Amino acid sequence: MTEAGNRLKLVDIGDSNLASFLQIYELLAFQQDKKRLLKRIGQFVYSKIAFVKDKPAGIIYVDDVQEKHGNLPENSVYLEFVGVKVMNRSEGIATSMMKDCLEYLESLKKYDYIVLHVQKNNEDAINLYKKFNFEVLDTIPRYYPRFACEDAYLMTRKLQ
Repeated sequence: MTEAGNRLKLVDIGDSNLASFLQIYELLAFQQDKKRLLKRIGQFVYSKIAFVKDKPAGIIYVDDVQEKHGNLPENSVYLEFVGVKVMNRSEGIATSMMKDCLEYLESLKKYDYIVLHVQKNNEDAINLYKKFNFEVLDTIPRYYPRFACEDAYLMTRKLQ
């Protein structure tokens, strides 16, 4: 468990907090396969729930690179999801989750890159990723076919 400040706790996702994870996931995730996700719990490279004053506020999880669209660097992990409840945004929660995640991945000394996809018009997320030195590697047309902005950036960051 990681604690940032006195009110934010980052806790590994597991059976004891699966309901909290699903609560946030269902609020924020629009295109993920829930059955596939539930099978992967406990197998992610990194997965945390952010609690603010003991209430679930955000989630983040990273998986091994499998079959994703775009030209992915070798020996990469994939940032599947990072999200914070609307009422908890602008509190630094996503920043704390990203910082903890990247520190953990770098401590493993196992992966060379972390990659992700983000909608081209999601400026808040893009700015967050750029703050952590992610760079746009490619543009993927029609990556998000159910959204008004279908195109995505493929972003990558070298791990130390």
